[in-house]
Amino acid sequence: MHLTNYAINKNADNYEDCADDEGEEGMKRSLGAILKILKKEGCDVDKLMEELKGIFVKTIITAQP
Repeated sequence: MHLTNYAINKNADNYEDCADDEGEEGMKRSLGAILKILKKEGCDVDKLMEELKGIFVKTIITAQP
């Protein structure tokens, strides 16, 4: 069986469910909310997303026969 962080953490005493539809509060945040936080902290989110896309593509390529 595979357990995700969410499956384990949702039972923790200090778990905070998403308080809004945008996923900007609580412990399970949306990617958009995380990118906003990173941008506020000075991260180049466009560069980050391009690098992540490259990783995703390379990961999929490795699974091809």
